[in-house]
Amino acid sequence: MTTRRPAVLMVNDHPPSRTALRRALEGAGYTVWDAPSPVRLVSRLQVDRPDAVLLETRQAWTDCYALCRSLKRSPAFGHLPVLLLGARAPAARALESGCDRCLDSDGAPGSVLAALGELLEPR
Repeated sequence: MTTRRPAVLMVNDHPPSRTALRRALEGAGYTVWDAPSPVRLVSRLQVDRPDAVLLETRQAWTDCYALCRSLKRSPAFGHLPVLLLGARAPAARALESGCDRCLDSDGAPGSVLAALGELLEPR
């Protein structure tokens, strides 16, 4: 019997940081799907059904805090843990968005892996 690897949907439009995070996540046993645009985000959520969402806050194409609020309010996707990366805005804004965790960093792989592990551990 094959065990399904935890899957993460990474919303990041910056290729170098996306590549570095992908390598770290895959090396730690995660399946990683990319969503570099709003259209890809919606299709990935509907088709791939990730276990968590990594949302980079410095997207060129959207207000990521509003996007996080929409995800968390969605009956279909509100259960997904959302980890905001690069949240340099006040913590209150990140928490108001409904995120489950925010990292005030550039997505250092060790910090991301630790936060994901905590968010995805069985309760």
